[in-house]
Amino acid sequence: MEPILPFLGGVAAAALGAVVAVGIEIWRRTRKTLGYQVLTRGLIIPFESQPGEDLEVRVRAALVGRTDAPESFVPAGKVHGFRVRLKNTGNVSIESQEIFITLDPEAKMLSLEVEEAPLELQDRIDCERQHGNRFTGRCVVPFLNQGQDFVVSLQSVENSTPACLVYAPGAGLRVHDMEFGDVLTGGLLAVAAMVGLGVMIAGTALLSSEAISQEAAIPFVAAGGAVISLSYVVVMVRQFARRRIRVRSIWPFW
Repeated sequence: MEPILPFLGGVAAAALGAVVAVGIEIWRRTRKTLGYQVLTRGLIIPFESQPGEDLEVRVRAALVGRTDAPESFVPAGKVHGFRVRLKNTGNVSIESQEIFITLDPEAKMLSLEVEEAPLELQDRIDCERQHGNRFTGRCVVPFLNQGQDFVVSLQSVENSTPACLVYAPGAGLRVHDMEFGDVLTGGLLAVAAMVGLGVMIAGTALLSSEAISQEAAIPFVAAGGAVISLSYVVVMVRQFARRRIRVRSIWPFW
C-alpha cells in the first residue's frame, strides 16, 4: 500500500492543478453575459380596493388593458412592486441592447422606470411598457461596459405568482440569474472545501500511523490544505468584488 500513497497524492495535486488551469481559461476567454437579480418583490398595496370604501386606489383603465374607456379609472386591486438589477457580468461591452422583463402571464404592468444607473447612462436608458399577448417591460441600453449595472423598478397588478424573468435577444449574449449563480457557486465552493478537509484529515491520520512513512502521507495533507486555501481565497475575492461597482469579473456567475 505504501508505494501507492505518493501516487494518489500526486493525482490529487494534478487534479487541483487542472481545476486551476480550467478556471484561468474561463477567466481569459471572451464572455458576453448579462446578469439579472430581483432585489425586491412584494406587495406595495396589500389590499383589494372596493368602490365606496374610505380608502380606494384606482388606476387608469388603459394601464390594465381596458380599451372600452381607456381614460377612466378603475379599482387597482393589490399592487406589486419589483426592483431588478441588470449587470454586464462578461468581459466585453454590451452595446445597443434590448432587454425585456416579463412577469407572470396574468400580471398587468403599470409602470417601468430606471431607478439607479451610472452617471454616463443617466437619462440614456429608454424603458417602456408593451402590451401584446401579455404585458412586457422593454429597456434599450446604448451601452453597458464590463462590470456596469443599473436598477429598474416596476409596479403591477393582478399577479398570480411572484415570477419575474429577464431575457435579451442578441448574438452571442447569454442571460443568467445572478441569484442562482450565487447559490450554485457557493455550493461548489462548499463541496470543494469539504473534500479538501476530508483529504487533509485523511493525510493527518496517515501521518500518525506507524504503518507508512511520513513522506507517503504528506501529499494528502498538502493537497487538502491547497484545496481549502483556494476555496477560501475565491470566497474572499468574491466578497470583495460584491463591494465594487466596476470590478473586473473573474468568475462566470459574478
